[in-house]
Amino acid sequence: MSRRRALLLSPTKPPVTLNDRWDVTFFNPRDHLDWREAGTTDRLDRLWRDGNPAMTRLLSAFEQASAGMDVVVCSFFNPFPPEWLATRFRDQRLVLGCIDDPPASYPRTVPALWAFDGAFYVSPSYSADFSMPEILRRWGCAHSFWWPLTRARTGDAAHVAAVEASWGRRDRDLIYIGSLYRQKGPRFAALNRAFGRRLSIHGRWPLAGFAGFVTPIRGYGFIPRRVRSLSDAERTQTYLRHRICINMHYSERRETGNMRLYEAPWHGCMQLCDKAAMDLHAQIFEPDVEAVYYDSIDDAIEKANWYLAHPQDCERIARAGFARVQRDYDEDAWTVRLLDWAAALPKRQP
Repeated sequence: MSRRRALLLSPTKPPVTLNDRWDVTFFNPRDHLDWREAGTTDRLDRLWRDGNPAMTRLLSAFEQASAGMDVVVCSFFNPFPPEWLATRFRDQRLVLGCIDDPPASYPRTVPALWAFDGAFYVSPSYSADFSMPEILRRWGCAHSFWWPLTRARTGDAAHVAAVEASWGRRDRDLIYIGSLYRQKGPRFAALNRAFGRRLSIHGRWPLAGFAGFVTPIRGYGFIPRRVRSLSDAERTQTYLRHRICINMHYSERRETGNMRLYEAPWHGCMQLCDKAAMDLHAQIFEPDVEAVYYDSIDDAIEKANWYLAHPQDCERIARAGFARVQRDYDEDAWTVRLLDWAAALPKRQP
């Protein structure tokens, strides 16, 4: 059987063949269009109708890159005007990635859904009233697929060996790796007050990493430290030194399933994560067995202190989370499942 072809929106990287079934090529829209210029579907539409030169170059490059593909997945974000998509891609299966929902739902997801044959989502939860597949159906998307936002390559024997060698040798307490958002500012400030330098924070923070010094101006709370970004190699080595990874999502008690949710246990950290709406976080990692979940930032602080004082319990959960990633959350395996599902989608009527 000949291999099928898929195009995924992603940061630029070399093509890959998966499971001898899919030849996957990657297309980076940011090579052509500044995302800050096109943050909403309405803005994309206006750029297209006004003949914006960057948008014109993007659409031309994408049309060339997607020629002959069986499946096209907007897995990064959707930078294309829905009407343009609907009038050109009559043969390929088009899949919209819901990676920033619910915050992005009404600015970007809902206005574009009608142009796609299906959608994948990373968060099983949406709100206290709807799961993500339920709300997608309400929005008119009959076909959806859960795609865990994992980057684990479980066949990486060197990584597995490094994690296993780290047990009992981790000399740092708590870590958070991620960006600074207004919604997270008060939570960061509370954690910083509680743990000080026992909490390592890394990420691409504004003002050369000094944004925490000016956050009180915006009502975030004071975070007086410089936050430094990490290379991929530094990221791995830093995780391997820490016992607990604190995770939080953009919203409180709504979405779950960010990249950190898989990254932390894949690096052997015990994950301390905020709870999701409808308790759907429990579908991903079993509570108090493979991860620990908290109700509030005060609850997170209390649980972090408890597990740091009980290192055997901390390591037990870290090991179980690591084993769950090895068993169930391999990136390539899930990508093949997504593409197989997408290829079988019924085509929307023109």
